[in-house]
Amino acid sequence: MQYDFEEVSGDVIYKLMASSIVPRPIAWITTISESGAINAAPFSFFNMMGSQPPVIAVGLQANNGNLKDTARNILATETFVVNLVPFEMASLMNASSHGYEYGINELAELGIETVPAKSLKAPLIKGAPVQMECTLLSAVPTGESQYVMIGQIKHFHIADEFVLDAAAGYIDTEKMALISRMHGRGWYSKNRDLFLLERPE
Repeated sequence: MQYDFEEVSGDVIYKLMASSIVPRPIAWITTISESGAINAAPFSFFNMMGSQPPVIAVGLQANNGNLKDTARNILATETFVVNLVPFEMASLMNASSHGYEYGINELAELGIETVPAKSLKAPLIKGAPVQMECTLLSAVPTGESQYVMIGQIKHFHIADEFVLDAAAGYIDTEKMALISRMHGRGWYSKNRDLFLLERPE
């Protein structure tokens, strides 16, 4: 079976891509508006793009033709925080994806605690094993109200309990129990089913 993406609907394209490009790490992004309103929302079109400098990219699609709150805030302030999601916070992360009106603080509505960032106004989500404070390098429009936000990590926070060797940068990835997005509307995976392959010399 093959599909010509010039001839099929956007809904079919989304289902094919989202069901085959898996698992996808989740960026639980906190931002702040120019007026100071805090926003939080999860996105799975997300990954690491380089380490020198440390760069991540997040794809943000339109919501009924309108920019999502996260995109509006990033474009306005050129800053955002990526919080990674452990299994124990999966339900809260999912609840924050509800379409709240612009300016509503999802974190406050859901009783999710935050801690101040080191250099940004947007807060860190307390309990996330990793939080990355980012500044916007580039906002690449890829469609109608659709962007790829390319950010540079300025500060990287990780809970002490997951650090194996601070100087070497070794962490206990499995212990963090991070979740990833899978197919369909509500399927996720736990990142714990691992296997090891030795690199060829």
